[in-house]
Amino acid sequence: MRRRFLTGAVAATVMVGTLSPLLTASAHADRAPTPTPPSPVALRLPEPGGDHQIGMTTVHLTDRNRADPWVPDAQRELMVSLWYPAENPSATPSPYMTTAESTTYVEAGGIPVPPDVLSTVGTHSTLDAEPVKTPAKHPLVVLSPGFGMPRATLTGLAEELAGRGYVVAGIGHNHEANGITFPDGHTTGCAICKNPDSAKVGDVRAADVSFVLDELTGKSPAWRYAE
Repeated sequence: MRRRFLTGAVAATVMVGTLSPLLTASAHADRAPTPTPPSPVALRLPEPGGDHQIGMTTVHLTDRNRADPWVPDAQRELMVSLWYPAENPSATPSPYMTTAESTTYVEAGGIPVPPDVLSTVGTHSTLDAEPVKTPAKHPLVVLSPGFGMPRATLTGLAEELAGRGYVVAGIGHNHEANGITFPDGHTTGCAICKNPDSAKVGDVRAADVSFVLDELTGKSPAWRYAE
């Protein structure tokens, strides 16, 4: 028996902190002590609430009926992250960002941290975990960040909602986010951030969201667990 995993939709950062170790030396010492290198600080998202384990997967979508509004010689492509209630965790933790996404985001924002630091952030979801078995439909929430903000920056919110029984789709609006890695390995940045056209951005996002909803809830959904 086929069952639908999704129903409905609701449209909708991460703070990076640095720790500066304070090194002191005794004024009465004959020689200043050799400072001990600080231990790396493991960054991890806040623990989500809810009763469910959380799975995460990504889907690559191409709108073959629409040219990319920012790069007109290409079709519109999107990366979408899906967080959902899982039956059991898989053996692979979900990454927060790829190394290339982290580097692109950190460098674009001029954030004084190692470029790859966001690729090491711990999450509370696991890759491609088996969705929870239930005959009930799960509400679908759509997250639509942009103007430089990648979809990963809403991971904490997405995990919180998924732990409470929602399926969450985070859209990577191509060329509007600093850091979107595609399956072939290339990573795009924000092509419009220096000269944003707010009216056009709104129209593009609306078209992206409509396309994603059609792809996830149509007769042949892009994610097999949508049915």
